[in-house]
Amino acid sequence: MTTLPVPRIRYRMQAMSLLHAVLLSFDPELGPVEVADMYAQVRAWPDDIGGFEHLAIGPPITTARARGYHYLLHVVLPDEVALERYQVHPVHQRFAAWVREHGGLVLAFDYILDEETVVFDAASSARRPGSSSETRVEAP
Repeated sequence: MTTLPVPRIRYRMQAMSLLHAVLLSFDPELGPVEVADMYAQVRAWPDDIGGFEHLAIGPPITTARARGYHYLLHVVLPDEVALERYQVHPVHQRFAAWVREHGGLVLAFDYILDEETVVFDAASSARRPGSSSETRVEAP
C-alpha cells in the first residue's frame, strides 16, 4: 500500500457548527403546487426561525442514485442548542406535520462540522503557513 498525504484545513464557520441533512421522499410524489408550497415554507425559515448559517433544499440532479428520495434539506447551524431550538420551533413543527400529511418519509442525519470532519472548505482554500496539517491515509 502507498501512503498519501491528505491536507487538512480549518473550517471557517463556527468552531462547532453542525450539519443537519434531511432526505425527503413522498408517496405519492408531490405535484408542482405542493413543491412550490414546500419551497416557500423553507424559504421563510431564515426570517421565521432564524439562526441558520446555511439553508438549502433541492431535488437530486439524477434519480439514478437517490434511492427513492426526492429532496435533500441541507441545514448548517452554529451548535446543538440551535438545532434543538430549530427542531421544537412551531414553524418547523408545522413543516414536519405538512411532510407527514403529504406522505413524506424522512431520513435525518446530524453531525458536528470541525477540523476533523470537514475535509475541504472553498472559503478556506487560501492556505497559509501553519493553517493546515497533513493526515496520512493508506491507499491500496
